[in-house]
Amino acid sequence: MSCLTFLFLYAGLVSQATNVFSIPLSQDVRDAIDEYVSQKQQFRSNDALILSNRLEEMESMRAKDVEFLTDRLTEVENMRAKDVEILTSRLAEEENMRAKDVEMLTNRITEVENIRGNDLQLFTNRLLEVGNMRAKELEIITSRLTEVENMCNKDVEILTSGIPEVKIISSKEVHAQINRSSEVESIYGKNDVKDLTNRLKDLTNNNSKDVKTLTKLPAAFQAQSIAKRTPLKMRPRVASVIDWVAFHAILPVTIHDPAPGHIVPYSNMKTNIGTGYDAKTGVFTCNTPGLYVFSWSIRIAEPAHGLETELILNGATVGYNTSGGGDNSAWGYGSATVTLYLQERDEVWVRSAEKVAGVSIVSNSMFTGFLLHT
Repeated sequence: MSCLTFLFLYAGLVSQATNVFSIPLSQDVRDAIDEYVSQKQQFRSNDALILSNRLEEMESMRAKDVEFLTDRLTEVENMRAKDVEILTSRLAEEENMRAKDVEMLTNRITEVENIRGNDLQLFTNRLLEVGNMRAKELEIITSRLTEVENMCNKDVEILTSGIPEVKIISSKEVHAQINRSSEVESIYGKNDVKDLTNRLKDLTNNNSKDVKTLTKLPAAFQAQSIAKRTPLKMRPRVASVIDWVAFHAILPVTIHDPAPGHIVPYSNMKTNIGTGYDAKTGVFTCNTPGLYVFSWSIRIAEPAHGLETELILNGATVGYNTSGGGDNSAWGYGSATVTLYLQERDEVWVRSAEKVAGVSIVSNSMFTGFLLHT
């Protein structure tokens, strides 16, 4: 119980006691009570004023809080609206980029399909060409074999027809020798005739051996004709099929201040036999292993600045080229040639290296490569 409440209760009790018992109070007591009551009323008025001021202060603070929260809410709503606008714009941009990517990939797929169709047509035509060449070569070889067989048959016929003549000649010589021996015997005597008879037998044996040798000659001559003479005449008529690889491309636009390591995109394709060069990336990919020759040229618009370029094989530098950097002519030029042995799937390209700031690679710079030997 507070002190103020206690005093009010006390005053009430006193008032009731006074009324009941009619006890008279002295003036000092009444004045003290009145002063106390007045003081408490003054305290109450002050408390009411303080509370009223505090209430007004709280109302003011509440109004400020409401205003602050309202402003903050408005700000948050504005930020939310901006975020929604940004996200909506970003979403539309992503949708556009997605549509462009889909279009680009669709075009790329169509391009690859066209390239595949062209490759199939090319390989089909090449296969037909090889088949026709093979048929022609088989026809030539067959004709040549027939010709060789006819030549062998003629040789055999000539040799065979010559053997009876040899026998006839030998027989005639024997009879002539016998007749001759009779004449000699009548002139020189029997001993000399005996020696001549033995000599005649030797000649007859030798003739028999010669006839047997001539009989074996056709088969040997036929084998020799097929093994030695025929390939020599056929060799110029037979040629192997060679896979040719060559490309030539030109830079169609100017490249301003290229960064070191920038691949020079020679995208204006003039020749691409073997389809090893990619005009979009500027990279040549080896499909046929062998010895290749590469040459590239760089023309710059600021000859006093200077630019170095490199020929790259699978990320490693294999050639250098310097353009400009010394004269005051209208253009700066530089070219280089490199010979490399490539394996399948090796990649070759041209990239920028050291440079002076502000240099530009102008159009009509060129990149060329071809297969020299497999």
